[in-house]
Amino acid sequence: MRAFIRATQFILRSQLKAFPKIDEFDVELEAGGCRLPAIVYRRTASRHGRTRGTILAVSGMSVHGYRDIRFATICRAMAAGGFIVLSPSYSDIEKFEITGRTVATIASTIRAIAGNSELCPSGMVSLFSPSFSAAMCILAASRPDTAGIVGAVCSVGTFGSVETAIEFLLERQDSDEYGRMIVLQNFLRLSIGPNHALEKAFEICYKDNGFHRQYPELPAYLESLTIGDRNVFQRLRSESAFRLHHWKRILERGGEMRELITGLSVINKLGALRVPVALIHGADDNVIPPSESAMIHRELRRLNVPTILELTPLISHGDASLSLAMIPAIIRLTLAFAFFFRHAEKAPDTP
Repeated sequence: MRAFIRATQFILRSQLKAFPKIDEFDVELEAGGCRLPAIVYRRTASRHGRTRGTILAVSGMSVHGYRDIRFATICRAMAAGGFIVLSPSYSDIEKFEITGRTVATIASTIRAIAGNSELCPSGMVSLFSPSFSAAMCILAASRPDTAGIVGAVCSVGTFGSVETAIEFLLERQDSDEYGRMIVLQNFLRLSIGPNHALEKAFEICYKDNGFHRQYPELPAYLESLTIGDRNVFQRLRSESAFRLHHWKRILERGGEMRELITGLSVINKLGALRVPVALIHGADDNVIPPSESAMIHRELRRLNVPTILELTPLISHGDASLSLAMIPAIIRLTLAFAFFFRHAEKAPDTP
């Protein structure tokens, strides 16, 4: 019941943006041979008091980075519930690069935080993350070098299979263009070879989208391209068959893409995972389909890993929207967050 109450407060605070006083300060974390800048969120009253646990919050691929106000609001809402929340800046995520390096860096961050008695009195770190980053967190929690120091994972809108998630973005014209452009920027080179001009067009396109630019920069940039590059971009933007043609070529060539599919497909890496996982996914998500989280949930249940799945109409790829007419769905979503908070609270009496 206490976890349900905390989850209710978390949802209300994240929607109303009404918090008790929260301390926010910058730190640097040693992880993977690098120093990562990070924001610490902590309820002011808990600075010299007691905490419920520590949560590593890994942001998604936002144009605003780890300081995205929407993500900061979630971090503050978790901190208001008595958790110490750390939100680092990962260079791969900030640069919109989809790479297995991120998993190793997150795992290194988990170990660094768990070993810091001030930031993590219990020695146990729980993970919260949306989208592609959530898959990286699940993979990091599955590694031998994080065994015994991860309390729980909360994933919002992630993928189980790299191959099916990317195919969804490329095949359906009504899927999210922001995510599709990030995928094309990362992987089209594996079909046509390096093309800086096209990669820049993809970047400008998703940044126009992410920043909600009143005056998009893409039209002028496209005019500067060669006719050939401009035609390729327009076809990739509007023709699913053309996108799938290149995706098929990428898969047939194997190599780097096959390694990535093998390394980052969560569904293939769950055998060593022993921590509870809350899987929350927008029922109408047009970036990563909810079938991806359902796939992970089925496998976790087969492996007897504690898990909960909530496919909710309240979330559209990481953004929540609530109203009183949605009370049944709100209750189900609250239960999913309560599951996470209950397992994340490993040492409530730790000073």
